[in-house]
Amino acid sequence: MRASSPPMSSRTPVLLPGALPPSAQSSGPAAPAETSLPALFVAAFESSPVGMSICSLEGELLRVNPAYREMFGLSEEEVRGQHFRTRVHPEDRYQAMWAHAELVSGRQRAVKYERRSLHRDGREVWTEVSASLVLGPAGEPLHVLSHLMDVSERRQRQQALLDAEERLRMLGRATKDLVWDWDIPSGELRWNEAMQTMLGYSPHEVQPSLAWWEAQLHPDDLARVLASLDRALQGEGHAWVDEYRFRRADGSYAAVLDRGYFLRDAQGQAVRGIGAMMDLSERRAAEERLRKSEEYFRALIENARDLVAVLDAQGRFAYVSPAVTRVLGFSSEQMVGHRGFDFVHPEDLSAVRARLEECSRAPGNAVTVEYRARHRDGSWRTLETYWWNQTHHPAMAGFVVNARDVTQQRALEEQFRQAQKMEAVGRLAGGVAHDFNNLLTIITAHTDFAREEVAAGSQAREDLAVVADTAQRAVRLTRQLLAFSRRQVLQPALLDLNEKVRGLEGMLRRLLSEDIVLATELARTPSRVWADPGQVDQVLMNLVVNARDAMPHGGLLGVETSEVALAQGNAAGLPAGPYVVLSVRDTGIGMDAATRARLFEPFFTTKAAGKGTGLGLSTVYGIVQQSGGALEVESSPGAGSTFRVLLPRAPAAPQGTEDEADGAHPAPGGHETVLVVEDEAPVRGAACRILERQGYRVLEAKHGADALQVLAAHDGPVHLVLTDVVMPEMGGAELVRELRARGVPARVLFMSGYSEEAVATRGVLVEGVGLLEKPFDLQVLLRRVREVLDA
Repeated sequence: MRASSPPMSSRTPVLLPGALPPSAQSSGPAAPAETSLPALFVAAFESSPVGMSICSLEGELLRVNPAYREMFGLSEEEVRGQHFRTRVHPEDRYQAMWAHAELVSGRQRAVKYERRSLHRDGREVWTEVSASLVLGPAGEPLHVLSHLMDVSERRQRQQALLDAEERLRMLGRATKDLVWDWDIPSGELRWNEAMQTMLGYSPHEVQPSLAWWEAQLHPDDLARVLASLDRALQGEGHAWVDEYRFRRADGSYAAVLDRGYFLRDAQGQAVRGIGAMMDLSERRAAEERLRKSEEYFRALIENARDLVAVLDAQGRFAYVSPAVTRVLGFSSEQMVGHRGFDFVHPEDLSAVRARLEECSRAPGNAVTVEYRARHRDGSWRTLETYWWNQTHHPAMAGFVVNARDVTQQRALEEQFRQAQKMEAVGRLAGGVAHDFNNLLTIITAHTDFAREEVAAGSQAREDLAVVADTAQRAVRLTRQLLAFSRRQVLQPALLDLNEKVRGLEGMLRRLLSEDIVLATELARTPSRVWADPGQVDQVLMNLVVNARDAMPHGGLLGVETSEVALAQGNAAGLPAGPYVVLSVRDTGIGMDAATRARLFEPFFTTKAAGKGTGLGLSTVYGIVQQSGGALEVESSPGAGSTFRVLLPRAPAAPQGTEDEADGAHPAPGGHETVLVVEDEAPVRGAACRILERQGYRVLEAKHGADALQVLAAHDGPVHLVLTDVVMPEMGGAELVRELRARGVPARVLFMSGYSEEAVATRGVLVEGVGLLEKPFDLQVLLRRVREVLDA
C-alpha cells in the first residue's frame, strides 16, 4: 500500500537562539552567548521516546536520538552522514523528498504524513513523520527537525479491520440473501447491498432503523411477525425464523424467509442480532409455474402452426397435435395409430427411411428431412421436419417430430430461381442483340450505299433488296431480344387499353382462322396506362397469336380489360395500388407444369421446327416487366390458358396523339458541322459517309476523350454531336457533361442499340435527350439529325 500525499500544516516554525551544539555542527553561524536553551533542547532531544532527527537543508542526517536508532536498529556511526532518504521505502521516497523540498523552499513551514521506513534488517516500518523547518535568530533556515513515530501496529489493526469488513462485504455479495445487522439497544439496523439488488431500494431510500423495517411489512403480517420477534427476544434461545411479505421499492411485495441469530450479554439480554432474509418469490412462483406448465405447453403445442407429433418405437403415431388438420386435413384421431410412412410420397420414401435409420442408431440423435406428405384431399404438401430420438425418455419412448408446411415457400423459391434464370438469360440476350445492332448498322448502311451505285432493275439491285429485307428481319429479331432483356428503349405515352384493343380488333381477326371466335369484353371506364404504344401492340398481338396456335381445331379466344386494386404483399410481387388488367383467354390444349416453368425462356417453343422463333412470349415478358407490370399465367392440360397483363393505372387522360410515321420522303441534307463519336470504326465510317454525302461537314472521334481533342483542334463551331453512349475511356453521357461544363453549345443526339446510361429506370428516355436507335438506315439517320438541328 502506498503512503498518501502528506497533509500540510501551518504550524509556527521552530526558533532557536543558537545553532546545534558544536558536536553536531557542520557549518553555519556561530552560537550565541546564551547556551542554556540549547542544552535543554539537547537533553529533551536525547531523552525523547519518539524518534527524532535533524538533517541539513540538503537532507543529510546531522543527528538522531536514541529512539530513532532503536526504531531502525542503527548505531550512531551508521547514521551520521547518511541522507535521510536511505531510510525511506523506495516507493515512498518521492513523497518524502517532496515534503522536504516544501520545507526547504519555504512553501511550507511544517508537514505531517505517513510513510514506510526501512529497518536495518530490511523490514518495513510504518512511520508517522512530523517535520518542521528550524530557523536561526535572524529567521534564516538552518535545519529540518523531524519527529518519527512507529505506527505499524496501528496500521496493522486498521488493515485487519478493513480486511474483516471487506470479507463481510464479499460474503454479502456472494449470497443473494439480504444480510442484516441489528444493534438492539440503539435500534440501529443495517443491511447489505441486497436491499438494492433484491428489493430495488436505493441507498438513500433505506433508513437504518427497526421502525423503517416494520413500516415495510405487509399490514396483514405485521402483528404476527412482531409478536414472533418479541417472543424470540424475550426467550433464552438465540434463533428466530419467520416468513412474511416485505414491500419492494416498486410497491409490490416479496415473500421472504427471515432467519436471525441473537447475541446475549451476561444477563441474558439480546444485544445484537445478525440474520439473512431470503426471497421466496421465485420458489412460490416456481410452484405456480409447475402447476401451470402442463396446461401451458399443451396449449402451446395445440395452437402452434407447426405440426408436433410423437411416434412410438414401431413408427406409429402416438400423439399428433391439432395443427395436423390445417397442414394435412386429417384430425388427430384419424392419424393416431397409423404408420408415419403411410403418408410419405412414394418418390421420397427411400430418402426418408435412410434419414430415420440414422436417427434410430442412438438415443438423442436428431435429423432433419424434407419430404412430401399426403393431404386428405389427395394433394401433396412439402414438409420440413425435425426428428428427435427420445426412445430413452420414459415419458416419450419414441420419436418427437416437428413438421412445418413449406409448400408455398418452396414454390416461391422456385419462382425466384426461375426469375434469376430469366434475368441471366436476358442479360445474355441483350448483350448479343446489342452487338448484332452494331453489325446490322454496318450491313444496312453499306447495302444502301451499294443500291445507290447499281442500276435499277438489275439483278444486283434485286439481290441487294433481298439483303436489305433480310437485315430488317434481323433487326426485328434483335429488338425482340432487347424487349425480352428489358434493354429496349421505350418511348411511353398515355394511352387507353380499351382504345388499343378496338383499334387492333380488325387486324387481330385477320390473324385468326375461321373456326376461332374472337370475343372482346372491355371495361366501361377508360383503362389508362403509361406505356409504349408500339410495344403494347406487340404484347397484344403476340398473346393472340400464341392463343391461336394453342387451338389447332378452333375455339374461343377472349380479350378483356378490367381494373384491380392490389394490396401490399400480393402474389404478383407488385407495389400496392390500382392496376389495369389485359387478359387473353383461350380454350386450347393448355400446358402442364413443366411447360409453364419454361414458358418465358427465349427460343423455348413447343411448336414444330420452323413454326416459331420461341421469342413471342419472352418478348411479352420483357416488355411487361420493363413497363413496371407483371404477367400471370393460368393453364392446365386440356383446360386452355389465360394470360393476364397487369400494368399500373395512369391517373390522367391521354394528351395529344402518337406521332405519325414519317413517310418515305427523302430526308433533307444540310451544311452544318457534325461531330460523330463512335468506338466501332465501321459504324463510325458509315455514319460519316451518309452525312458527308448530304452536304454536312463531318468530324470524327473514336471515344469521348478523343472527341474533346478534336473539338479543341477544330477552328469553328460544331452544331451537333452524334455520339454512341457506351465507349472506352469516356462514354457519351460523360462527354455531354464535359461539353456543357466547357460551354460548347452543340446539340446532342445519342445513338445506341441500348444504353443503361442514356435511359432512366426501365429504359424510359431521359427528358431532353435525343436518341437514334441502332441499327439505322440512311433515311432514318438523316431525318433524326435534321430534326435535332431544327428543333
